[in-house]
Amino acid sequence: MVERLLERLRVDLGARQDRSQSSIPSQPSRLRFLSEQKGEVESFLESIWSEFFLARPDVASAYLVSVRFDPDEPAAVALCLRTTSSDRDSQNTLVAFISNVFRDMFDPDESLSVIFLSADQERQAQCVAQPFYASGQQISQRQHATVFSQSSQAAQSEGQPLLSSHG
Repeated sequence: MVERLLERLRVDLGARQDRSQSSIPSQPSRLRFLSEQKGEVESFLESIWSEFFLARPDVASAYLVSVRFDPDEPAAVALCLRTTSSDRDSQNTLVAFISNVFRDMFDPDESLSVIFLSADQERQAQCVAQPFYASGQQISQRQHATVFSQSSQAAQSEGQPLLSSHG
């Protein structure tokens, strides 16, 4: 299931990349890392993204965390990446793939921030979360992805939405 979805997303990436208006978010100076984002859905997303990152030597580590960009704003979910390259084309390709996976799974009202971490920001993220991916290693347990895959197939066959809001 995951392999088929990943292959479909790789094909979709080429078709969508030209239409994508993805931009690389700036690195906010008031960024606060709150907690690791955990659960079956998160594990499934991590497994898909990890498979893609395995083919990307420029991705050093990845974290899925709850963040706050400003003290007066609500928390948001962010995929935080430490990369070895600051090449904008490479970053745009990463953002496009990540966005496509997220859009295919979540309600259009949901959002995910993608943050390219500095070394200092990565140290801060490590205080609240473990990476789910690090330099060629998929760290997340695949059993969560299998459980989610089975439950999502059942929900889809019953006409239920695949995922609900994170709030």
